Amino acid sequence: MIDEKLSYREHLESACKKASKTVSNLSRILANSIGPRTRKRRVLLEVVAVQRRGALRVACAYRTVSEAAVLVIAGAAPIDLLAFERAKLYDAKGNGDNSMEHGDTDFFLTQLLTGHGQFNAYLFKMGLHTTPTCKYCPNKIDNVEHTFFECARWIDYRSTTEEIIGTRLSPSSLVAYMIKKKKKTGQLLKLTHSAS
Repeated sequence: MIDEKLSYREHLESACKKASKTVSNLSRILANSIGPRTRKRRVLLEVVAVQRRGALRVACAYRTVSEAAVLVIAGAAPIDLLAFERAKLYDAKGNGDNSMEHGDTDFFLTQLLTGHGQFNAYLFKMGLHTTPTCKYCPNKIDNVEHTFFECARWIDYRSTTEEIIGTRLSPSSLVAYMIKKKKKTGQLLKLTHSAS
């Protein structure tokens, strides 16, 4: 909405405040470690984007262009069709199988892939822990490599995972397995949830 009493800068500041508030509200319901899975988060973001207005801006179109036309031009699927599609996929998965699919991420897998998380070395670097060493292995730096591939605390999970993937767990075998086995990453996810 354009207010004739406001300057361009004031309009911009107002829009930024609204966008910031929206992102803040989304952050509350999309916390890193809890909340909806990746696909539900994407749906929420598509809804929040106020699809038609966003599509008008993407397509550089006048507001008189129909919603269907502007969505086609902008390359966006109508939100009602996306919701319908997601409902069908949910039903096809056996009414709520919550196993992650290839391409999905969560808080724990992100920690494994980035090294940023509940590892003493990272927490020490951020000033949140007094020492970078492992709680279970004296004199060893507690980073993602140590936790997932070496730490004595997680040997049982690691052994089970190695039996399932058929090779010794290492950064290269882990990546190769994740790429090759798109649908059978359940044990790997159990390891990430346990060790993080």
